[in-house]
Amino acid sequence: MTIKKESSGKRIKWLIVIVVLLVLAIFIKNYLPVLKLNLSIKTSNSEVTNILQKSAEVLKNSQKQYSLKSKGINFSNSSSVFWADNDGYTVSNSLSSAINMDFSCLSEQNVEILAKNISTEITNLFIKNGYEINKVNSSKSFENSLLSGVYNQAYEKGKIKCSSSVVLDCAGQSKETMQQSVDVACTDNYSVNYEQQLGMLKDLGIKWSYAEIIRKDGNVAYIQTGSSFGFGPGAYEVAKLDPNGHWKRIFGGQDNPTCDVVKKNNISNKIIPECWQGEKSISNPVN
Repeated sequence: MTIKKESSGKRIKWLIVIVVLLVLAIFIKNYLPVLKLNLSIKTSNSEVTNILQKSAEVLKNSQKQYSLKSKGINFSNSSSVFWADNDGYTVSNSLSSAINMDFSCLSEQNVEILAKNISTEITNLFIKNGYEINKVNSSKSFENSLLSGVYNQAYEKGKIKCSSSVVLDCAGQSKETMQQSVDVACTDNYSVNYEQQLGMLKDLGIKWSYAEIIRKDGNVAYIQTGSSFGFGPGAYEVAKLDPNGHWKRIFGGQDNPTCDVVKKNNISNKIIPECWQGEKSISNPVN
């Protein structure tokens, strides 16, 4: 009888250990990633940190709810928020804080459901925390977003500008890496960036597209442009800053210019590294 009681007691102890380990495993799988993420979100603005932490919880819950195949949620202080004023002049706010969740591609029907539900939850979260929806920088309708490939909603509170984006298009370098994504990004530096960029946007007549100086050589600059929401095909402008502080367009497009064009305008290889000579791309000969 003693041996049986001892054996029974050992079995109970082992069962308790197994149950505890299972509970711990479930906790680590479902909750620890969010806890770690919350600890790693650090920005210079406590309000931005707070709203991104809460947004991360929404994304994590969605990951479980929709059984999304994702490696988790990432945080960065080097993202961009693209923000247009009422006239369409769009400011690029680089070095913005953001969270991102990539996931394996869903069917068209399922990603539509996911995008609508996640966007609604995030919008409700922002409104609950005192933000207002900015209609100028939000997608006009979900149907239009199906054409552009991204569903975007914008929010503002004081000097803080935020956006949430669901990328509907499935993209990747191979079949195994094809993904869609959800992003939430915020900036508190819009006013400064607006003041710095508005003159160039007006001089070059660039609306509903951001413009960033990528390279400069003296008073000549290579300016990258792109859609208001930062998605879709981009282009470039080569422009010159005159003595009065105004930008003058020299040429631009999506492809490299011909070598005749760079020679004619004396555009160095610091601005345009390569040019077309006939059907051959060669190094820009202008130093």
